[in-house]
Amino acid sequence: MAHGAYAIHRPPLPDYTPEMFYILKLVKKLDIHPRSFGKNLREVIHEKLVQEVEGTCNSKYGYVIAVTKVDSIGEGLIRQDGTGLATFSVHYSAVVSRPFKGEVVDCVVATVNKLISDELEFNATGDPSYQ
Repeated sequence: MAHGAYAIHRPPLPDYTPEMFYILKLVKKLDIHPRSFGKNLREVIHEKLVQEVEGTCNSKYGYVIAVTKVDSIGEGLIRQDGTGLATFSVHYSAVVSRPFKGEVVDCVVATVNKLISDELEFNATGDPSYQ
C-alpha cells in the first residue's frame, strides 16, 4: 500500500457488490386479521409488509429503504391462540443500504431523533467532536 493509504473493510452481505445500495431477497412473517381475508388479500399483505419493513433498520442487512417486489406469499397458517389471525410467510425484494464506518454519504437530513445539546460546541480535531 502507498503511504497514507488504508484498507477499507466492508461487512459481508449476500451477493456482495461494492455499492452503497443493495437489492436483497428477504422473508417476513406477517399476521393478518380475518377481516382482511378476501379478494384483496394480496394487496393487504403487500401494504402491511411495506408498513412494517420500510424505514426500519435490520441489524443483519442494514436500513430497508423500499420494498420493490413481493416475490411470493406462502399459504396462511391459522394461529392456534383463538385470535383467528393467519400467519403468512412473505418472500420479497427490497432496496437496502448498509454504510460502513468511514464511508462518506451525501444526503439530506429529513429528521433528527436526538438533538445535540446547546451547551456543546463542535471541535473537528476533538474526540468526541462535540465538547
